[in-house]
Amino acid sequence: MRLDEPWAKTSPTGQTCSLISHCRHVAIMARQLTASPVMRRRLSAAFETELTDVHLDRLAILAGLHDLGKALKGFQDKLEDTPLMSRGHVAEALAVLANKLEAREAIGLPVLSEWFERTTDALYVAICHHGQPVGDEAIRSQIAVVDQLLARTRYEHEPITEIRRLRDALRNHFPLAAQSASKLGFTPTAQHLFAGTLMAADWMASGFAFTPGQPEALASDVLDRTAWSGWHSGASALDLLEGRNPRPAQVGMLELPLGERFAIVEAPTGTGKTEAALIWASRLVEAGHVDGLYFAVPTRSAASELHARIGRLMTTCHPALKGKVVRALPGMLDTDYSSVPDYPPETWAVAAPKRTFAAPIAVGTIDQALLSIIRARHAWMRAAFLSRHLLVVDEVHASDPYMAGLTRGLVERRCCAQPLRPPVRQRIPARAGKPQNVRSSRRSTGDHPRAGGETA
Repeated sequence: MRLDEPWAKTSPTGQTCSLISHCRHVAIMARQLTASPVMRRRLSAAFETELTDVHLDRLAILAGLHDLGKALKGFQDKLEDTPLMSRGHVAEALAVLANKLEAREAIGLPVLSEWFERTTDALYVAICHHGQPVGDEAIRSQIAVVDQLLARTRYEHEPITEIRRLRDALRNHFPLAAQSASKLGFTPTAQHLFAGTLMAADWMASGFAFTPGQPEALASDVLDRTAWSGWHSGASALDLLEGRNPRPAQVGMLELPLGERFAIVEAPTGTGKTEAALIWASRLVEAGHVDGLYFAVPTRSAASELHARIGRLMTTCHPALKGKVVRALPGMLDTDYSSVPDYPPETWAVAAPKRTFAAPIAVGTIDQALLSIIRARHAWMRAAFLSRHLLVVDEVHASDPYMAGLTRGLVERRCCAQPLRPPVRQRIPARAGKPQNVRSSRRSTGDHPRAGGETA
């Protein structure tokens, strides 16, 4: 077998996608994700600086370096099952960078040092793109085979030369990165958010690795079909009530200032809390504060019931959502348009439970949201997706101290850096029966570095 270029992906039919092509695809996908208005604001808050286009091009190049370990002999030779001590590309890449000056020079470390405050943090985040950090022990285990990893591959490619070619290809594709801009500091929040965004870009771009066309257009097509943003039709939030007069909780959501970050709705069963949440989501999306909604409930049965209801209401008002309102239940992933045999391309978010937060509207159980804040694989990606959305937590009871603690941590992570203070109560006159209330935190409209969208 002969390969003119080092490979990165293979298709079921035996085609190969070159390392440079795949890394360029991921860099382009990451550039488009980070440039979307809501995500750009979230990242700016996380990096504690307003991100310019120069910054975004630099982050795209960093994203493109994520698979540099695939240039190593261990990964390249495994295509034909050549035995070697190490066949991966993550811990191996970190070991090579830590122990070989020529590898650091090949990626252009001096230039990266002008772009980022701590290049070790930046590179670690980029290379750990498989859902979780790589431990020191895994990296140390590769030190003994570093020289083997840098040896010529069976296809006569020199890993250091190929890493240098990858670096140059990425810089040529994003020339704006060479212009003047402030250094970016990878705060812990920025590390987590960028890591999650990169994981999403890697998966999304891998989906069109073997599709003909310009990668910029292919990346845009993925976002368009996913309804990443721009799905709001301009319909009034009142249209969600289908001609009915708003009830007190719904009035509260119609009148709540858009700058609020945290609201609590208290009302009896059957008095329109779901519609109240949809009203708040619709207003926030129209104003550009969020891209969508995750509606979290305690049980699978409640999620299934609400999914049908929310799907009907939202797609009636916003036709671009048809087929994209996801029921986010592992083992029962589908959309509001599930009568279509085989999922259409629009339902990229239905491919795996960890991807469902990429959907513009998702309805599922609270545990899926909690997986974004605990030590679980792909927590970074879940959190990055969720950071763009309004999170609605419905009827999660506080009788279980453990669940109550996790839920409070989830809300605090999304709303503020310090623990939440008691929200200010806004009393709304009830038309009949038990009084109904909306409470808000009265927080500022600015995005806090740890904030991840809005919470109701």
